Amino acid sequence: MTVIVALAIIGSLTALALYRLFFHPLTRFPGPRLAAITGWYETYFDCLCGGTFSKHVDDLHNQYGNIVRINPWELHIRDPNFFDHFYTSDSKLGKDPWYYNFPGIPRSTFATSPTRLHRPRRAAISRAFATSPSTNKQIENCVEHLIKRLRIKEGARLERKTVRFSNVFWMLASDVVTSCMMPQGTTYTTFPERAPHYPLMFKTLAKLALWSRHFPRLFSMLSTAPHCLANMAAQPVQEALRIQDDIKDQIKLISESQLNSKDNATSLPHHLLDSKLSTTDKCTSRLVEEITMIIGAGTEAVGAALSITVYHLLTHPTALTIIRAELWEAAQYLQPVFTSAKEPHGSSGDAQSDMTTLSGLAGSDSHISTGNHSASMASTTISKDSVEDTRVCQLKNLQNPHRDSAQIGVLPYSLLRSQCPYLAACIKEGLRLSKESNRMPRISSVPITYHNSADQTTHVIPAGSVVSMSLRDVHLHPSVFPVPRTFNPERWLGKDSSALENYLVPFGKGTRSCPGRALAIEEIFVTIGNLFYHFDMELWDTSEEDMTAAHDFFSGSETGREGGLTVLLK
Repeated sequence: MTVIVALAIIGSLTALALYRLFFHPLTRFPGPRLAAITGWYETYFDCLCGGTFSKHVDDLHNQYGNIVRINPWELHIRDPNFFDHFYTSDSKLGKDPWYYNFPGIPRSTFATSPTRLHRPRRAAISRAFATSPSTNKQIENCVEHLIKRLRIKEGARLERKTVRFSNVFWMLASDVVTSCMMPQGTTYTTFPERAPHYPLMFKTLAKLALWSRHFPRLFSMLSTAPHCLANMAAQPVQEALRIQDDIKDQIKLISESQLNSKDNATSLPHHLLDSKLSTTDKCTSRLVEEITMIIGAGTEAVGAALSITVYHLLTHPTALTIIRAELWEAAQYLQPVFTSAKEPHGSSGDAQSDMTTLSGLAGSDSHISTGNHSASMASTTISKDSVEDTRVCQLKNLQNPHRDSAQIGVLPYSLLRSQCPYLAACIKEGLRLSKESNRMPRISSVPITYHNSADQTTHVIPAGSVVSMSLRDVHLHPSVFPVPRTFNPERWLGKDSSALENYLVPFGKGTRSCPGRALAIEEIFVTIGNLFYHFDMELWDTSEEDMTAAHDFFSGSETGREGGLTVLLK
């Protein structure tokens, strides 16, 4: 009997391998045979080699071309000109449920595969991401708390202490997203001792998510374990469970006693409970999953973008000099220093305008008219041909006239957006370089036609197939961005810079793109602008290797030492 069972298993596996090699709808597409036969091919690179499958996919493209079969059911395309067409097409694109099988959040909008379920869930959360004056104030308050912490409580400037900004930015991003989305936000930048394991928590959960994708039944068993066993788990896991408990308590508070409270009227739980979602989708357990995912995404993505952008600015002193000149000139519109904003002539002061697209970050015109005052400094310095001219040499000797002021506040987003075009260009470049990992698999309900311009071939991909593309293949493609790994803000300020806008996709494209892009852009603007306005700093024991993603646990993971971005505040 044992022999018969063994032969049956071997026969079944052989038949499956032959089917996938010669009779599967994706048989005609190029790729390694082992990848076509079994998903264990990807498991090897993800689990045993530490999240290196995305880099291996790059090698496969170099060998097989722009379209490659990377596992039995999925094709990966590396073509920046096809990205916009694919993700914004009229066809209904669902997510691959296998790839987006994240533990603890299976019912979140992010992990939702069917379009019929995704559409109402997306509509419900989108209302909470509409920016408003209160949102702007929350961001400014969080950044102001960070400045106070750096300048006064830690005495970093006076004692020349080092600050691990990789951790600080994650804590700041959490404070911002929770303050804007929840009745009670976190206060990690003010009281970092409350979350000693917070950054590590995200990295640990990212690794667990990758293993969960390949071994879903194991993690399904773990997720049903009694909550009382949490004390036996590692500290990062305990921190994640504590955050979910806090979210649950706030949801219950709103649903049971304060649903109509004006203070909670703009919070994410209020919008979800007051939406047209079904009763099942409004249950507390699903809402906890939804909010957990939003907080996690808003923390990781913004934290990584801030770290990468600040690192590159500190390694490019000329760019930093130009930014500081813009900031000091922009601060002249505030009287006194920060306490009240005097809007430049011709500025509406509405931080919501131009925030839904990245084109609102900065125009390609380098000369900005501000009524009777012309921003000649920006006009002189942001030109690529004049970056190293005498004007820049003079700017290097300028000193911030407000650095030693006892009044601590923030330069508002509306002012930074309208008066700092070079800062906007640097932020775009930082966003481009911060997305090093993560493919985005989709399932189309209709056949997809892909024309490969590299070899002039046309491929018709059958309906129901999984097709993916990666952000890094757009942001780092040399045909779009020459010398792609070089931090070059001037590429966003030339005459042809508007053509690059379609290739800057850090938040994705289409109906599945990130709903919090406007909030993230404003947060990055206010944080970077005010950090470099208030502080002089230099890198401390941080190399390029520390800032380069070597592993893909859906989100990029830094390599080298655990320190990440560390700076010395002067």
